[in-house]
Amino acid sequence: MAQDIHAVGLGSLEDVYLCIIPPLSLTKRLPPAYSVVDWARQHVQPRNIALHWAGFYWDEEIFDHLPLTNPDLRTVSGRTVLHQAAVGGNRASARLQKMLDKGYDATAKGQDGRMALQYSAWKGDAVGVRTLWEKTNVEDEDRLGMRPVNIAASRGHDELAIELFSGNADMDVDMMQKRRNHQDQKGSSHAPRSNRKLSNAA
Repeated sequence: MAQDIHAVGLGSLEDVYLCIIPPLSLTKRLPPAYSVVDWARQHVQPRNIALHWAGFYWDEEIFDHLPLTNPDLRTVSGRTVLHQAAVGGNRASARLQKMLDKGYDATAKGQDGRMALQYSAWKGDAVGVRTLWEKTNVEDEDRLGMRPVNIAASRGHDELAIELFSGNADMDVDMMQKRRNHQDQKGSSHAPRSNRKLSNAA
């Protein structure tokens, strides 16, 4: 039950505990406190936390120091270290290639059904998308039926969506226009907002 909770990632034992308590309390499905603590102790591993932290913030010294015993180490939300790196966005896109070279699986999916490619598309990280493109299937959908191209378009990363679309990715060609129309309606009394730029230049 706890693994279904979509959390950002593993933290301290207290962080994990606090992530679990609120949603279960709302649904009146809260287990005994000792059950939550036991679950957290079973799943939180120091090396796991350090690798995911290093992947997200890209501390290369820590990343290189920690041996890769299992490329498929998961956070509470089912994310691998490669997923965390992609979520980190344009702060360190070069990390992705280094992780791929170390054996991380670009096709691995989190509990939301997303691969690292979809997380990079969500961030608008063009360099990350290009790095992962050849290692994955751009037509893969997450649990909501969203492909990388759809995710990029829905987030307003139009140029990246067009690039993905040009790479034979299937998408609703009206999606970006609908989004623009929606923005125009919402901003009728305000100056129109310009499209977001790619977070990384080619």
